[in-house]
Amino acid sequence: RLYGIPVIEKARIRDEDEAVRAAQRIGYPITMMLEIERSRTLRSDKIVFNNRKNDNEVQRTFSFLQGQIDSPDDSQSSVIVQPMINKHCYELMVGAQKDLHVGSFIKFGLGGYNVRKERDYSIGLPPLNQTQARKMIEEAAIYPCLKKDHFFQKRGLRSLEEILVRLSQLIVDFPHIGVIDINPLIIMDNGCIARDVVIQIDKNIPQEYLWAKRDVCPVHLSIPPYPFQYQKDISLKDGTILHVRPIRGEDEACLRRFFEKLSEGTVFSRFGQYRINLPHEHLVRLCQVDYDRDLAFLAVVGDEEAIVGDARLNRLANHEMAELSFVVADQWQGKGIGGLLMDFCILVAKEIGLKTLLMEVLQSNERMKRLGYKYGFQPLPCDEEDDMVELQLKICREAGDELMFSTSTKEKYNIINNQAAPATSMAPLW
Repeated sequence: RLYGIPVIEKARIRDEDEAVRAAQRIGYPITMMLEIERSRTLRSDKIVFNNRKNDNEVQRTFSFLQGQIDSPDDSQSSVIVQPMINKHCYELMVGAQKDLHVGSFIKFGLGGYNVRKERDYSIGLPPLNQTQARKMIEEAAIYPCLKKDHFFQKRGLRSLEEILVRLSQLIVDFPHIGVIDINPLIIMDNGCIARDVVIQIDKNIPQEYLWAKRDVCPVHLSIPPYPFQYQKDISLKDGTILHVRPIRGEDEACLRRFFEKLSEGTVFSRFGQYRINLPHEHLVRLCQVDYDRDLAFLAVVGDEEAIVGDARLNRLANHEMAELSFVVADQWQGKGIGGLLMDFCILVAKEIGLKTLLMEVLQSNERMKRLGYKYGFQPLPCDEEDDMVELQLKICREAGDELMFSTSTKEKYNIINNQAAPATSMAPLW
């Protein structure tokens, strides 16, 4: 419920009087079931009676169900009263479990008692966005049947997408969940509701486990989740609020507009050519990044989040070095955004344990070279005929290395005697 997944009201009852009171509170007609908990398995067995319409039927049904509890293995069993769903609906299943090789994955398919017979479902890797959730739905064997139903196309599809995305976020946030089954998830003309939820805790993960500070991708996932911790608001000198955040897959259209508005000079300084080709396949690679390997940040302004800057930290294979690059929109140059993005990227590099930053800059790009020198970047040896110069910044001390930082940079990052103090948080910049 806290994650926005509707769950049907359920009352566990112990005697006939309590059953009647629960039924009157919920409202007739109701469903009554005996849930038999099996200690050897995760899934419980059920005996279900629908359409109980009055107190007498509730009392008789309770007596019958109570009589079915006759085994020592059924000591955890209980009779349940819940509302009866008599609308046109489908019973589906969504859930998640862990695999030794890929970590947690999401499942979707036909639910109810048919889930055991059909065993046909689609899978996806968390974190899911809305597009990925829809693709999972369309890959399931039940989708052609759902597609024919008018109410599903009108409201059910969107509701189901939201359920999958919310479940995905639940799995991302709680690595201790080994298995979670929502079966059935009932989809109706006014949305979805979970009628039964079972969760099993992964006993292989210690209760005190927390993500390590530098783990962009936690151990229970194959795909790093969106790094919300790197979203910050920064005020420019003129009072404009600049919002810096990691890039998202949904930013493709905005990023295209940002690149198309860059002047030829700015494009040449950033990419080494006067024009850049922006096909969908290229933009997808820029927006759909692996946050564990590449961190791309956008500087945006206004409610519509117009992009004014793009900065990227691309880790190299040794995971201790990264290439830094950024570009600022022409009309926003000269407002200090380049320096702010440099500050931001250096602090993030320290946060994730990088030791060296590299920048490849055109020999003719004097503005970028000056900015690099201001922050302590040093040129690496190269031929005079080369069009590019590679600048290097050591952001933590190694034997025999001397850190070269400007005075302002030392003050920002608490660097004393040419040694970088270990980063404890990103707080100093904000």
